Amino acid sequence: MKIYKSYIGRQLLVMAIIPAIIIGIAITYMSTRVVYNVKLDDTKDFLKSTIAALEFNYKFTSFSNSEFYEDKSGIVYFRGDKVSDEYEIVDMSKDFTGAEVSLFYENKRISTTIKRSDGSRFTKTTANEVWNNYCSKGENYFDTEVIINGEKYFGYYMPIVSDEGLAVGMLFAGLPSATVHNTIHRMNQSAIMLCAFLCIVVIAIAVLQTNKVLKILNSVLRYVSDINNENFRHDMSNNIVNRNDEFGRIGRQLVELNDSLRISVENDMLTGLYNRRVAMKKLDECVAWANRTNDETFTFAICDIDHFKKVNDTYGHSCGDLVLKAVANVLLQIDEQEGFVARWGGEEFIIVLKKPVGEAIVDINKIADEVRKIKINYEDNIVGITMTFGVAQYISRQKIDLTISTADKLLYKGKENGRDRVVF
Repeated sequence: MKIYKSYIGRQLLVMAIIPAIIIGIAITYMSTRVVYNVKLDDTKDFLKSTIAALEFNYKFTSFSNSEFYEDKSGIVYFRGDKVSDEYEIVDMSKDFTGAEVSLFYENKRISTTIKRSDGSRFTKTTANEVWNNYCSKGENYFDTEVIINGEKYFGYYMPIVSDEGLAVGMLFAGLPSATVHNTIHRMNQSAIMLCAFLCIVVIAIAVLQTNKVLKILNSVLRYVSDINNENFRHDMSNNIVNRNDEFGRIGRQLVELNDSLRISVENDMLTGLYNRRVAMKKLDECVAWANRTNDETFTFAICDIDHFKKVNDTYGHSCGDLVLKAVANVLLQIDEQEGFVARWGGEEFIIVLKKPVGEAIVDINKIADEVRKIKINYEDNIVGITMTFGVAQYISRQKIDLTISTADKLLYKGKENGRDRVVF
């Protein structure tokens, strides 16, 4: 369809610039979020590797509990060497990486590169929350708003764990939040410039895209027409449902609507099984399949929940609904490759198996056994379930109504003979 022949095409062409701008803004926002997340991950990995190097320099990679201890005067030693207020290793780490680092004995900071305004080291301070909630349990901790000495940091804490599996301290590495955000701002400027260029490109190709939009609209209209005609098996084009724009959302919503209507029209709302209307259509398909050759046949079974009226009268319809759902769950065990099941009406169900009655009886007896195992716990009452089955084999070229009538008669024969049985 040519654009100039379509009123909506001309309107779309006029409005092309508006969605282009909207998309450009959305892309810009998304790209800035991506930049932030990427930088966040990079910062986290950088701080983690900084701590790993610090752990190696302190030789914390393998030691026993007794080798990392605090004496009575509060001085901490590792393998006989004093580590409290010793700054050679932490300063070397900061010179090499630029990150602020700290060493903790349990929750107490005993060595650090962080300094107060007067130049003194920020030692003899604690990080109780991190220690109690994370590191004492052997867990790492990362946060974008770690506040130390009144300043915000992107900070990473890692527990120091002995060979015995006990957390005895922590290592910290952090970068000032302002430093990280300045880097993010510079990266975002480049991303915004790129997005602006892409927005201009989108506007430039608007005429070509408008014709594609018209094709999409025509495809959507055909899909809506199929829904109106109850053709629920027609698929929406992947070129529409996979789009990330308004048309993609409309397409996906129409698919959801189609599925909902199909379930509403084809399925019993309580049990989720096919309803009688769909069952008759599928039975016709089975008849056509069996009649293609005399070597093929299928088995039709109609089954009824025994004493279902008594359940409703005794416990109420809510309990009756639970019984129906429980039976449906058992019937759904039938493989769709072998046949189908449906709610025939009330407490009656049908089972159709694409196999002779002699083979189908084995499967139906298994279903009867599974039904007997059902125990519904309703208001402190245990409700047991049994079913009676009437089973008939379809004979080639005969009317399906005759098969249904035969199975129905066998069902009532089973009920007259005591119920809870399979009659064929």
